[in-house]
Amino acid sequence: AVNFNRGTENIALEGVLERACLQGLQLTDRRVTLCTQLSVVMEGLSLDSIKADAMLHQFCCSLEGKEIRLDALHIRADQGDFGHLLEVDSALLALKAEGNFSYTSLANDFKRFIQGYQHRLMHVELPPQRHMLQSYTLAYQLHCKDINPLLRVLGIEAHVSPNTLLEGSFSQQERVNFSLRLAEPATF
Repeated sequence: AVNFNRGTENIALEGVLERACLQGLQLTDRRVTLCTQLSVVMEGLSLDSIKADAMLHQFCCSLEGKEIRLDALHIRADQGDFGHLLEVDSALLALKAEGNFSYTSLANDFKRFIQGYQHRLMHVELPPQRHMLQSYTLAYQLHCKDINPLLRVLGIEAHVSPNTLLEGSFSQQERVNFSLRLAEPATF
């Protein structure tokens, strides 16, 4: 059901996504396909105004021919006076992130943070900033239930002990700041 009456932008979807090729949809440069049974309730049309609750069953994602399969994946996005809240839960991980960020700025700034880190390792100067800086802070908790299958699909050669809990923050003020610490599992 889709409702675009004045003042509402609501979408409720239930069905089966047999195959979605994200590269064909120009959402990525890499070969990524998804298939799942889905139930989605969403309000808002832009990435930064969206509120959503999505339950994906029998989820399968293929990245360059490497597959990850999950019985269930739950994604919830909300917003209010606190800013944005993003929660993701599956057999692999549970993520909670909240703050006064916009998804658009966060994606660009995190990409720039990774590029800056890579440039510093190679002692190369970072290219100039292309977008206006917007101040925000994001606090996160990441419970790595068993994240190693995901790391293998992403081609990351690392091992994370099951039930590892990471928490910290990512902020953009005059510069990008990232903090990460191991936490006690009982705090999640």
